[in-house]
Amino acid sequence: MRVPTVFPSLCGYRPEWLRADLVAGLTVWAVLIPESLAYASIAGVSPVVGLYAIRQGGPRG
Repeated sequence: MRVPTVFPSLCGYRPEWLRADLVAGLTVWAVLIPESLAYASIAGVSPVVGLYAIRQGGPRG
């Protein structure tokens, strides 16, 4: 009997990729958070709105 995979897209993931993926994720986070706070401030809305905008993914969703 085959056990269903929770994340089928991770079937081909190699453990040696993990470090580079973590560095990439932290790099994007380090740029995106301050940028979203700044854009919200420029727009005259609460900085929290900028954080929500990150979650929504922008116009392309």
